[in-house]
Amino acid sequence: NTIVVRCQNDGMGGGGWYAGPIALYSKTAFESDESTTSLFTEDSFESKYAASAQGLEGTVDNKYLVYVPDGYYDSEKYYPTVYLMHQYNSDHTSYIIDDVDVLIDEAIKQALIDEMIVVVPNSSESSWWRGDWMKMVTEELVPLIDANYRTIDDARYRFTAGCSMGGQGAYGVALTNPDLFSMVASAWFESIK
Repeated sequence: NTIVVRCQNDGMGGGGWYAGPIALYSKTAFESDESTTSLFTEDSFESKYAASAQGLEGTVDNKYLVYVPDGYYDSEKYYPTVYLMHQYNSDHTSYIIDDVDVLIDEAIKQALIDEMIVVVPNSSESSWWRGDWMKMVTEELVPLIDANYRTIDDARYRFTAGCSMGGQGAYGVALTNPDLFSMVASAWFESIK
């Protein structure tokens, strides 16, 4: 059998493919591949705002990822928290594919950044982190994370970050909620020629 994959560059560089090795996997094979082990843990919570954003009544089970620094479970230390919003046409797992957890871990080990807890909420692929999606982060997820992890519950130690749609969302969430967040990191990636 022959499988042909055609990829068209959208003019922004990269053509939409993640860095290699590039391979085609079944979901089962991908999940069983040892190289896909992540430093993120995935959890979920019942969200009325995620339900409302999708036009549903009641609550829906909404997933999120959490990264904690090495030694978290062996200490009593409290940590700053970063809420990392995902991009357009993706979900919270895109940061696993991009090895962002590994990059964070290496940067901490090299003392390039301070130890922190990183939370990656999930939203619809085109949420722009507005309306009920923003409320899901600020009114449901932030209190949940503060109650279940050793975070520094202070806006001076709580930040937002993201890329593309997530970068726009990081600005919107933080600037609309200065009582919860004090810093924003936003990026837009382009190919450098």
